[in-house]
Amino acid sequence: MITIVAVLLLNPVSLDELAKSSKQEQIFKQPISTRIEYFARKFLGTPYVGATLDQRPEREQCTVLLDGLDCVTFMETALNLARTPNLDSESLKRSVTYTRYWGGKVNGYLSRLHYTSDWFFDNTRKRVVKDISKDLPGAELFNKKVSFMSSNPNTYPAIKSNPDLMPALIQMETKSNAREKWFVPLSALKEAERRLKTGDIIALCGGPVGIDCTHVGLIIVKDNVPHFVHASSTKKQVVFDRPLSKYLDGAKNTIGIMVARPLENLKGIK
Repeated sequence: MITIVAVLLLNPVSLDELAKSSKQEQIFKQPISTRIEYFARKFLGTPYVGATLDQRPEREQCTVLLDGLDCVTFMETALNLARTPNLDSESLKRSVTYTRYWGGKVNGYLSRLHYTSDWFFDNTRKRVVKDISKDLPGAELFNKKVSFMSSNPNTYPAIKSNPDLMPALIQMETKSNAREKWFVPLSALKEAERRLKTGDIIALCGGPVGIDCTHVGLIIVKDNVPHFVHASSTKKQVVFDRPLSKYLDGAKNTIGIMVARPLENLKGIK
């Protein structure tokens, strides 16, 4: 298959402004948690736009949009801006590609990390983050199986238009289901959230059969309380939301959380 790596910046002025302001404020002399908070706050109020990565199902390309984000692309964008000291489009492209795709390489639709638990696994392996779910108080094995993509192929334009992807997709899901995963159930959240830090990536576990996680966002600790910052489909924008525990009180079909902590190590991005 032909590897296609491209980046679409619909608002390059904003990237220039981010590069200028981060340089002026010497953001990259700060720890990664501070950098993630800095860039996450820059996107507050940015419109929520879904399905931005599936506009061209006939070919897979790494797309980066700065003026419309869903929950995953918001997390990815804040994380990768924080990991890219030289803020230009090519550097950002490399950083996003590294975190979004298996092994950091684009090689067709299934090279994208579609399931959140796979994203946690591969980016832990690549030393982008550390999955700390198992280390948190009250953590339990997360036994929910993934199968939604293979069970609902018509939901995904790339699979609908290319049924030949199905065997490889089923194999990918089988490997994911054989992997040990951990999560913190809501009943243990009170103790676990005391361990959360600014910049932590939070995935909400649960949802329909075949889905591992339904939503992702970031933690920003304010007044010693971890708040949830995310691209909200209901509020239609990126928001600094309630404390995590209060947000999860109203999160339907959520049974717990997975947590990944970004690392300073930039090994692998060239």
